[in-house]
Amino acid sequence: MGAINYHFGTKQDLVAAVFTRRLEPVSKRQWALLDEVEQESGDRPPRLEALIEAMTRPSVERSFAAGRRNTAFMRLVGRCYGEPNPEVERSIRSHLEKVWMRFAGLGTHTLPGLTPEDVYWRIRFMVGAFHHTLLTIGREGNVPPEMRKGLNAEAMIRRLVTFAAAGMRAEI
Repeated sequence: MGAINYHFGTKQDLVAAVFTRRLEPVSKRQWALLDEVEQESGDRPPRLEALIEAMTRPSVERSFAAGRRNTAFMRLVGRCYGEPNPEVERSIRSHLEKVWMRFAGLGTHTLPGLTPEDVYWRIRFMVGAFHHTLLTIGREGNVPPEMRKGLNAEAMIRRLVTFAAAGMRAEI
């Protein structure tokens, strides 16, 4: 505990530093990928799948980095949402809010039949599926052994994008 206090001040400051270290590169990459999607779409609305991929790719690739499924950080995220702390929530929001607001705006433009409220809830459901998948994928027994050999970042991105796009487009 002394080392934490010496280097970070408080436990909350340590958690904030962990979030900064992990989320800042992800949100910067998401922003850059959204830039690419917008540039490619020109005057047309961006493709929904491209938008979703821009948001999921950075985290999935980090999760699968070096052949491991790093679920420790996803467990920390889950715990922070389950045991809310205003300081930690502010830290998380400071890294993610701008990029997710941008995604929501682009999603509303891409799916003009949806209200901002519909887009908000569909993004929440998408993020829930995304988080749950990255959190549980590394646990023994959550993926049948015969399906593990094909489990890689690209396959996971493709599955998440396909699932999320269908949910975003679904009729109510």
